[in-house]
Amino acid sequence: ALEGNDRLRITVPSGYNLASPADSVFRVITPGLREVSWNLQAPDSPPLSLQSFIIEVVESSRNARDENTNQLPPLTPNPPRVSFTVQTRGIGLEVIELTDRKPTNVRRGATNLAVFGLQLENQGDTEILIDAISMIVREGTTPIAPNSIFSRIAVVDYFNAATIFLNLSPPPATNPLVLTFQPAISILANQSVSIEFQVDVLAQSTAGTFELRIDSPQSDIEARDVGSNRLVEIIDTNGQPISAALTPGPSNLFDESLEATFHNYPNPFGNNASSTTQIVYQLEQDSDVNIRIYTLLGELVWSRSFSATNPEGIANGRFKEITWDGTNDQGQKILNGVYVAVLTTNHGKATTKIAVAK
Repeated sequence: ALEGNDRLRITVPSGYNLASPADSVFRVITPGLREVSWNLQAPDSPPLSLQSFIIEVVESSRNARDENTNQLPPLTPNPPRVSFTVQTRGIGLEVIELTDRKPTNVRRGATNLAVFGLQLENQGDTEILIDAISMIVREGTTPIAPNSIFSRIAVVDYFNAATIFLNLSPPPATNPLVLTFQPAISILANQSVSIEFQVDVLAQSTAGTFELRIDSPQSDIEARDVGSNRLVEIIDTNGQPISAALTPGPSNLFDESLEATFHNYPNPFGNNASSTTQIVYQLEQDSDVNIRIYTLLGELVWSRSFSATNPEGIANGRFKEITWDGTNDQGQKILNGVYVAVLTTNHGKATTKIAVAK
């Protein structure tokens, strides 16, 4: 057993502080005490890149002596010393593009069209609030007024579109488009939120393509740490600041009529390089769908039917693609030539010609 007290001192890097102003760099070690601790606070303005620092704890005075011999007990090292390496960087909001729902071809007049999403993951230990996101709406490389192509722009929960964070109907003419969230989108410590940008496309829009683009994520995504009320870094999955634009890329716009969207590619098809063709169409409304392929003499060759509840019959602003391998309904290869494909829905009919060239 020991009698008397020892004392330990902590040394921290420049910019670090004890969490409590009344806290002391010294800790008194009494006989039987098995643990001491300090609460430290990192700098308010930490470095952008990950940096390592040394925290050192060293014995500053020795007074505890053996109760029998009154001698200082032998210690190794002498004086006792221990060092800790810590890494510090700014609080980060990890952002990942979600482009799996990005449409390549879009019908004019399409509604509730999911353009792309963002997964937002809080890398800090306090809540982060997303106050605003700014983006450019453009045709090709030219910015265009959002209200010239969209009748509505919304931000919804990626996994539950019924949760709406923002709804602009109609959107403004200003570009860049600033999406201000009221209330702010909350992301708790070590949690994530996924959002999706949805649009309603004007039927009368004359644009040929459109693209939503977050040009400068560091400044265009306004996210702040609740604890310090400071803006946080926008980082990638490697913890590095994102400098490249976030965008799903352009989408092509087509007329809203069924006749204008009904086609197939490649055309002609049938050789080794293209043994199948994709029959493509887009629906304005949910509908039963029937696709029939005839010879030029009107003989039925191949047919498929889908109900309005099947994915092929649900109108979601995206093109449907049905694969045809150039066989008839009995599975036999058909002859070279030109065939007529007929698409029938509850709301209209369309035709296109398909060439088979083996």
